[in-house]
Amino acid sequence: MVLDKIKVEILGAESMGVRSMCCRVTTPDVSFLLDPGCALGPRKGHEIPHPAEYKRLHEITNQLVASAKDCTRLFISHYHHDHYKPRLLDETYIHSNDQMTKDLYGGKEIYLKSQKQHIGRHQESRCRYFMQSVSRLATVLHDADFHRFTFGNTTVDFSHPVPHGEPGTKLGYVIMARFSHGNEHFVYAPDLQGPVVEDTAKFITGTAVDVAFVGGPPLYLEGSLAKFPYDVAATLAGKIHEKAPVLVMDHHCCRDREKYEAFVEAVKKGSNAPRGHSIVSAAVYMEQKPAFLESERGNLYEQEPPSPAFRAWMDLEPGQRNKVPPPLNP
Repeated sequence: MVLDKIKVEILGAESMGVRSMCCRVTTPDVSFLLDPGCALGPRKGHEIPHPAEYKRLHEITNQLVASAKDCTRLFISHYHHDHYKPRLLDETYIHSNDQMTKDLYGGKEIYLKSQKQHIGRHQESRCRYFMQSVSRLATVLHDADFHRFTFGNTTVDFSHPVPHGEPGTKLGYVIMARFSHGNEHFVYAPDLQGPVVEDTAKFITGTAVDVAFVGGPPLYLEGSLAKFPYDVAATLAGKIHEKAPVLVMDHHCCRDREKYEAFVEAVKKGSNAPRGHSIVSAAVYMEQKPAFLESERGNLYEQEPPSPAFRAWMDLEPGQRNKVPPPLNP
């Protein structure tokens, strides 16, 4: 094992069946639940996810809520709904409700992306609503941007805000986290979409790192994002691969399994990583069988047709559908 004193448990990711990068990091001194959210998303031709995806969404939601029960510190890197559970009733894509808000955030210290700078208009409004929703539930809310926190022999460094992808993106900003205990180091780098910015990559490669959990590029959108710097993403991912013995690459890049596997092979061939360094999905890191369910949605609909009850739920008006969990029994 690359890490001994730092334990990283990934709870959700695209290779595990949902949109997420939720993980729990535990050291001898402290435990953090990072980006406690998971969601599903529409796909052209199959806007409503398959029942198998909803089953995983509900399972992983239950896991992260259970993990939060004995974890007093949460971190939210940015305000996209696959990275936290908002106070919304949404059963179509998020599986969230008011009670879940209380279960997740009640009695917690929350370290979050600040609304004061480098956030973007859309995320700023979500942040403001989130803070209003949890202000009476959480024990304290910390602006985490560019701050260091020390817990015994563990330090947690949060990055400055970096683009959610390429410079100038309308998707806003995120912050990363570095956990260090003794000579062990884990970096959590969500939604970098590569990374595709040299300065962003430096937070990961600028100091020692044993395991990096990185959000890869949106390979499933290559047709519509013709100007996206996929070549830069491959180059910078290669630099991380050279630096980190284990690069866990998942999230946007895993919404198309074939393109993900081809991208990983290209990164390996184009880098000078030492022998023994690896690039793996979150599922492989957790020693689970990969389940690229969003990538396989079309095949799932053909091979496992939904029940009549599920079809009837799909046909509900969107506002009504959000209020009713999908029927998942055969």
